[in-house]
Amino acid sequence: MPPGHAELEESDAEIGRSSRDEAVIEEGGEEAASRAAKLPARAVRNDDGSYTLPLLKPVELKIKKSGVVIRTENVDELRLRELTGADMRIILQASADMQPVTTLARAADIATQRMMVIFDNMGARDIAAATAIVSFLSE
Repeated sequence: MPPGHAELEESDAEIGRSSRDEAVIEEGGEEAASRAAKLPARAVRNDDGSYTLPLLKPVELKIKKSGVVIRTENVDELRLRELTGADMRIILQASADMQPVTTLARAADIATQRMMVIFDNMGARDIAAATAIVSFLSE
């Protein structure tokens, strides 16, 4: 076993001690449950740590070319990931009224102009849920 590592036995984990009688900090437990309680019940955790939020009010985008609708796209979920330092810099550079849109755009990997249209047509409950997920991922 590498130096500085201790092996945990199942019974030791309950009392927070390793087999070498060192203090152990257990990840998860009540704190993790409390954090997870902040997530919307409909949020689904993906294998990569991001979350998919099914929208209660899907948004239909009409894609136009030369003023004519050429296709429609339905946005029925958002896949939100943890923000990076670069994301945070861009969000802070946005005007105060654009920061919520920019935050969701960056977390969902959607162009800001496109997210502006989506955001403007999202229901308040969907916006609140998406914001809660981004906040959770930033803790």
